[in-house]
Amino acid sequence: MRVQIELEDSRTNATMMALHLLYLQKTYRQTKYSTFFSRIRPHEEVDFQQNAVITDKQLAQIIR
Repeated sequence: MRVQIELEDSRTNATMMALHLLYLQKTYRQTKYSTFFSRIRPHEEVDFQQNAVITDKQLAQIIR
């Protein structure tokens, strides 16, 4: 499961991901799951403003 954590509030995204994983585990008990946290990085050719910035410390707290 991929989570784009810097599009909105990181705590909200992490909570929604956890709830979705719980649902999947209850519904599909035989399946194994993994998560991937992708981060948005600035690029000089793209004019995109992210809604939330997450620090390395915040990312480490979410992964724990």
